[in-house]
Amino acid sequence: MNYRALKKQIIIIILSFLLSFSISAKDRQIYKPIGSQGLTEIFNKIEKEHLLPIDQSTIFKQGIAALSNFDNDFKFTHTESEIVISYKNQQMKYNIDASLSIGDLIYKIINDAKSLSKLISNIDLNTLETSIIDRAVFSIDGRSYFQQDFRGTTQQEAGRDNFRNSKFHGIDESNITFAQEVKNDILYIRIVDFYNGFERVNETIFSEKLKYNPTLFDIVIDIRGNTGGSLDVIGLYLDLFITDSVVIQESNRTQVPKPEIRTGTATKFPKNRIILLVDGQTSSGAEAFALALRDLRNAKIVGTRTLGDAFVLTVFPLHNGNALAVTTYKILDYKGDFLPNGGINPDICTNMLESECAKNIYTGPRGSNEDMDFLAAKNYLERTRNVPTNQIQPPAESGG
Repeated sequence: MNYRALKKQIIIIILSFLLSFSISAKDRQIYKPIGSQGLTEIFNKIEKEHLLPIDQSTIFKQGIAALSNFDNDFKFTHTESEIVISYKNQQMKYNIDASLSIGDLIYKIINDAKSLSKLISNIDLNTLETSIIDRAVFSIDGRSYFQQDFRGTTQQEAGRDNFRNSKFHGIDESNITFAQEVKNDILYIRIVDFYNGFERVNETIFSEKLKYNPTLFDIVIDIRGNTGGSLDVIGLYLDLFITDSVVIQESNRTQVPKPEIRTGTATKFPKNRIILLVDGQTSSGAEAFALALRDLRNAKIVGTRTLGDAFVLTVFPLHNGNALAVTTYKILDYKGDFLPNGGINPDICTNMLESECAKNIYTGPRGSNEDMDFLAAKNYLERTRNVPTNQIQPPAESGG
């Protein structure tokens, strides 16, 4: 091999190494380092929201405990005015200074620990920050995490979200919220999430109300795959169907009272029969929505058992473009009770074993390309039309 070919081969090897390193580094990156300013931001914002009773000594204790996870030779004691860290035969003392930010003090401890321990000196900053925050931020259900680029999401209800993927189903138009014109005496409403689309739905159903006597059509609301959203938007939807009632409540770890979501004194559709389509991904605010309609408007729930997840995450945007999401509230139903842990069992079950369904199993016509949940809803509405509620019988076992 001549010199020119050897030089070319060496350059290729070096470039390949650098490229592979940059890719693997990108894959490893969970979030940008937040630094001492970010740590101070997090703890200050959580305190401001009254989510946790946080005191500085607790934060320092958790920060140091996070270091001991990586090197158990770290020991510490703390008083109201001083922290003492012991590492093998060495000691470091820190005065708790009110003028020193929480983040600055933790970072001072981290840097000192890095100089003492080879184990900790080899740990990247992202890992240390995450470990400290995971220990110091106590969410209601133990879930907290970072993500990058929350700029679009944090505008939703002052940054409150549940961060699940509501585009779960591959059905037509599943990525948008919409309402269809009345067809076969049914007004179909698809609600993907409780953030966007209410105005579009409201415009369509108001138009249909002008064209038809509202009592002459039924309403099917599809919330399959819906994982909740803004409780205020949920209130707007419930205001269409429920009159003057508390429909959703919330509870946080400090039991600070939260404003109730209450509907108005007038509603556009006070008497229409309502069917809700649900599945195993229907959760959180969508479950509270379904319970309110079932119990306050006698709506029927069709589909499979819901997820049973009634937590709300609060998002804390940080100065570097990241955000910390912490589970801070638990959604309560209109009575102030916790939502069922095992999910909501439908009134009419589809694609569920008989042993799993405490209500009725739909055994009507099935088509390979047809929506089984919608067919079950349509079957129920047709079978019970003009039948007094107290005379409605369960579906026949032989079909529909």
